[in-house]
Amino acid sequence: MIICPVCTKENHHLAVTCTACGSFLQQRIENLDLFATIGHLAESPGKTFHTIAVARHKNFAYILATAFGWPVVFTFFWYIHAGELTRSLLTFLTAGILLGPAVGLIGFHYGSFLLWVGARAFRSTISFRNAFATTVYSAVPFLIPLLVLLPMAVLTYGLFFFTKNPSPYELKPLSFILIAALAGLSYFWSALLYLIGIRRVTGIRWFPAVVLWIVMLALAGLTAGALLYSLSGWSS
Repeated sequence: MIICPVCTKENHHLAVTCTACGSFLQQRIENLDLFATIGHLAESPGKTFHTIAVARHKNFAYILATAFGWPVVFTFFWYIHAGELTRSLLTFLTAGILLGPAVGLIGFHYGSFLLWVGARAFRSTISFRNAFATTVYSAVPFLIPLLVLLPMAVLTYGLFFFTKNPSPYELKPLSFILIAALAGLSYFWSALLYLIGIRRVTGIRWFPAVVLWIVMLALAGLTAGALLYSLSGWSS
């Protein structure tokens, strides 16, 4: 909570102006700078998530959600060995590129809804826009698989990165281990950013924030597991 220095009214910790007297409680931020925000997430994630939440316009959130759908789709493709469904790398990449935006928008809206509902269960009120922006910007480490690892995998293995026989590990084990390790680190980093974002935007204490974070990840994992199971059965 923020105490208004003029009328001593208690306000939400993300409030810019006092609900009672209209006095400014913190700096008004109109727009977000994409590259500066990404850099600040690495330097000071808690403060940056606060800036994202206070900003009037959540610039680039939908663009990032669309782009982050691509590493998610191709991770699914790798898991279900989707490369065995076609012999054309161009067809395979086109399918992933076309599916990515829809998967990103649906997935991040689903995760945002879970956070929006979960915050209320822990007696914290946040807007859906802030839940969406927090969920999307916590996935900034997905830029590593998107811009580095996916092109590296395609250039190194081609369609064989997404097949089981032969597997990419059998072809070039060291390259596969490097790609898999960096991808795992990027997803782990994203999960940590999500925890920090939940804590800062909801304003709850660390212990309930960790509990909420675990619940969010568990629900997302169960949903992804169900999708992977159904896709694995379909691909086989």
